[in-house]
Amino acid sequence: MDEAHTTDDVADDVQAEPELISVVVEDDDAPDQCTIFHPESSGVDRMSQWITAETDLFVDLYSVR
Repeated sequence: MDEAHTTDDVADDVQAEPELISVVVEDDDAPDQCTIFHPESSGVDRMSQWITAETDLFVDLYSVR
């Protein structure tokens, strides 16, 4: 008989809060930019798996829940 898998099984394998790195680039002539990426990525992965936005567009997760 096959075992039934629930969403709880999946949740056990996933970190509650993934660890990411953020780097802020300040610019006097333009809005500051924040780039977020996974610290273990490198090469092509790092070049293709990131997000950048103006810093004032980010909000604290817990303040908007």
